[in-house]
Amino acid sequence: MKTGRLLLSVLTLGAMISFGAPQLSPRVARADNDIIINGGFETGNLTAWTPGDPGNIEVLEAIDFSPEVSAPQGGFFVLLSTGSGEVKPSSGPDLDGNGSADYDETTLSQDFSLLPGQAPATLSLDWCFLTSELDSYDDFFMITLDGAIILSGSVPGPSVYTSPFPDTPPSDNVSYFVTSYGLTNGSTFDSGSTGFQHFSFLVTNIGSHTLRFTVGDQADGFVDSGLLIDNIKIVKNPPSSGGSGSGGSGATPTPTPTPESVPTPTAEPPVDPTTPSPPAPSSPPAPAPSPAPSPAISSIPPASSPSAPPASPDLASGLKPSRIVWWVVGGVIGGVIVIVSALFLLAHRRKH
Repeated sequence: MKTGRLLLSVLTLGAMISFGAPQLSPRVARADNDIIINGGFETGNLTAWTPGDPGNIEVLEAIDFSPEVSAPQGGFFVLLSTGSGEVKPSSGPDLDGNGSADYDETTLSQDFSLLPGQAPATLSLDWCFLTSELDSYDDFFMITLDGAIILSGSVPGPSVYTSPFPDTPPSDNVSYFVTSYGLTNGSTFDSGSTGFQHFSFLVTNIGSHTLRFTVGDQADGFVDSGLLIDNIKIVKNPPSSGGSGSGGSGATPTPTPTPESVPTPTAEPPVDPTTPSPPAPSSPPAPAPSPAPSPAISSIPPASSPSAPPASPDLASGLKPSRIVWWVVGGVIGGVIVIVSALFLLAHRRKH
């Protein structure tokens, strides 16, 4: 009787190993919506985000603006403001590289990591630039990833102390006023806003990254400009369908391109924004050495450029290779235990 119970326990253990092996495998990766924490600011505060000094930053709702400004996603968004009024009396650094000091610098950042199963991935967000500086000083904003500029913009139209950052889309010429209980209360944007614009950017490297938003006053600190941000996400690129790309398993799929209304991402501000882009040459130019690319960032490829699909998940159910290995190992171990136990039980019965 005791021998029979022992054999039954062994058989049960073998079955558990065979069918439960996948549960023992390591977790492949965090969910996509966990990569950027509180990317929609729906907590109503700056949880997981790091404001700079002086930190004129506040999570707001539509009713905190007069007239109201609707959030593109959920009920909250974050405002980085250079006001109300002058925030940093002393001269600041030359953030946009135009030779003029910048004031009231306000920043917000978050560190995140991409695990091996999460890259390449597309960073996307919605942004809106507001200002009182139309036809005056060229206030600006920039978004950086690991210190490299991926998006920037400045007050549209002619300005004094011109920033090399490209102009944003035209403002709506509506006067906006912030009526909140926090640091951005009293911020005034008399020249209007661009409305919310969508932006996306391809991140190809695994490892740690830093996403940072900055807004600044050009040459003085008396008139306000601001940047609204919402709906920040990082989503793993799905396998490409169709096409006949020639890349291997590490080929990068083509993400949704940035809309034309959004300023083009750039690694550094151009020297002369008035210089027109040269026409495309009729014949290939002689190759020239190019600066070493940022190890952590890749710009979005054109939508028309072919690209090979990345390695597909194993099986139609989307199992990762590590899970397949655990299935096989578990099945083999469990099967061996079941067979040995059965043979032992058969020999025991024949003996008696």
